[in-house]
Amino acid sequence: MRHLLIRRGNPTFRPDPVKSCGARRFRSDLRGNVDRGPTRQDTPAHSNVERPVSMPDPANKVALNVPGQWYVDVDCIDCDLCRTTAPDNFLANEDDGYSYVSRQPATEKEIALCQQALEECPVEAIGSDAT
Repeated sequence: MRHLLIRRGNPTFRPDPVKSCGARRFRSDLRGNVDRGPTRQDTPAHSNVERPVSMPDPANKVALNVPGQWYVDVDCIDCDLCRTTAPDNFLANEDDGYSYVSRQPATEKEIALCQQALEECPVEAIGSDAT
């Protein structure tokens, strides 16, 4: 019986399973679990990795917004989040597929709901000119 693998002129050379080519590309433990490297679950969405931040553009407000501090810009995808969160302040333009500010918030509760919609907007299309 021969226990040595002879390759590349070195009688004790054994290839690393991770670096070898062929069917065995990943390391596995004794139970057969395969380690394929980091996955999406290993990198949380709220990690410290810097991501580009898109912000609503006051120059691109949709025309139907009522004048005032709060607005929706043209990036709106009409996901219904703002109308669900603050129904008294946002309406839908169903013909063109976007939401707009139909009434500026007047109470602290309405302001808090509009702020929540701003923070949760998936495309960051809701803006506020608050200083």
